[in-house]
Amino acid sequence: MTISIIRTLIDQVEPIDTMHIKTNTRIDIKNGADTALLTAYALTQHCPLGKRKDSEGARCREVFGGGDYQIDLVRDEGELVVED
Repeated sequence: MTISIIRTLIDQVEPIDTMHIKTNTRIDIKNGADTALLTAYALTQHCPLGKRKDSEGARCREVFGGGDYQIDLVRDEGELVVED
């Protein structure tokens, strides 16, 4: 996607504050292997702009999401890179 397409999509939605957290990133590679598997967990929070916390410090409860990533890696010139 080009930046202009992304901007057009974002402009159709109310301005939001976002937070994206990736954690527990692990790479499973066997000794001498040319492939590996990267795994991680993700959490996201999306709130109306400026509403992440209200005046009493309560957190926004708008939209939360989460999931896990599994990404195949391959060795390319000695480096592990994301497989095409």
